Amino acid sequence: MDPLTLLALFGPALKDGAMALVKKWTGDAAAKPANVQEAILLMQAETDQLKVRNTVGDAEGATYPWVIAVIKLQRPIVVYGTLLTFICMTSYNLGTPQTQLFIANLTSTVICWLFGERYQMKGKQ
Repeated sequence: MDPLTLLALFGPALKDGAMALVKKWTGDAAAKPANVQEAILLMQAETDQLKVRNTVGDAEGATYPWVIAVIKLQRPIVVYGTLLTFICMTSYNLGTPQTQLFIANLTSTVICWLFGERYQMKGKQ
């Protein structure tokens, strides 16, 4: 893999590791709820954020609900298609080296999109 792909793959983990070391030496400056009401407000804010993230990418002003359903169904098809293409091309050595490199970079982008944000969101807690 090229260095840029490796940086995209391991960059967030290295950043979070460095931040954890700094927090260990300097103390955690994150806000912690002082009582139950503040904890409930923080949970409500997280729930609202998840609701907004769920609607990202919806068709703006779509008149039919099936349009939004089709758009949301296309995402897994693109992910599975990319992963299947990568597996087939590497298993059977198909395509030119440039095509294989392009598909490998595209697959690494898809994997980072699938797991990168979830890793960062869970790693910060």
